[in-house]
Amino acid sequence: MPPGLKTLAAVVAAAAMVGAAVIGRNALDTKSERDGLRLTVVCDPLAEVFCQAAAAADDRLTIKVESPGVTTRQLVDLDAGERPDFQAWVSVGPWLQMADGDPGGQASYSKDIVYVASSGLVLVTKPGQDFASCGKPAPAACLPLPSNPVGLPSPLSSGIGLAGLAQIVLAATGIAADTLDRTAIESGPVDLVIGRLRRNTNPTAGLEQLNISFSQANPLVTTRATAPPASSRAQVLESDPPVRAVLQVGILDTVAMAPLRDLPGGRALARAAMDAGWDPPGDPSGGLPDPGVLAALREAWTGP
Repeated sequence: MPPGLKTLAAVVAAAAMVGAAVIGRNALDTKSERDGLRLTVVCDPLAEVFCQAAAAADDRLTIKVESPGVTTRQLVDLDAGERPDFQAWVSVGPWLQMADGDPGGQASYSKDIVYVASSGLVLVTKPGQDFASCGKPAPAACLPLPSNPVGLPSPLSSGIGLAGLAQIVLAATGIAADTLDRTAIESGPVDLVIGRLRRNTNPTAGLEQLNISFSQANPLVTTRATAPPASSRAQVLESDPPVRAVLQVGILDTVAMAPLRDLPGGRALARAAMDAGWDPPGDPSGGLPDPGVLAALREAWTGP
């Protein structure tokens, strides 16, 4: 081989060795960074099973189960510039967006929102329950029924309860979700609906009502995913306006994006929700009012 070609070959070989070394070092650095990453994920009790599935698929995730009301208060009470001690928040409903919009809160903590799944709200009630006699076009507009409190989870701590409250308010007043605002909530027909409902709810009533003929609450407000099959003991009704509870992952630190969006943890979370009967997320709003308006509804709720 001529001397010039030998020199060129040596240069190429040396460059290849350097390139291989760089690639190898980058791979080691990436593995070290991955192995050293630890994430705390706050999880809504309604989504605990889904969060545990994510943690089983990715051992970097530590799950902390906590009521959304507690997590909201923690964020709102942080001092200026202080960061929360968790990197992601799995919730049923837009709790992170509501906390970000709190008048006394900090600047936005949200780096990203991953919409995972959704399930339509339904009313579980007695077979043959009469809603037509109330004179309203939708069952939700008739609530509470004259003889029973509503089995509504507390809107203060349950995304299903808050979505149910919004559905009842929208159905009873005829106000569209995108036009409901704080002024309407604080006065007029919305205030009357909330007051009447607040005095006639049982937030602890569950599916055991099927066994006791709905003696403690009728109907129960829940999701299609958790509702029992229609039977001789219960019927499952949908109501206008159709709204959905939306399962979401709020990302508060960018390091949590990949683990909870595309990697095994995020995929396991979504798969567990689908296995439990949830649907794809669809419209991220779930047909509900803006998160700021939902926060106002929650503030207006002074019941259990």
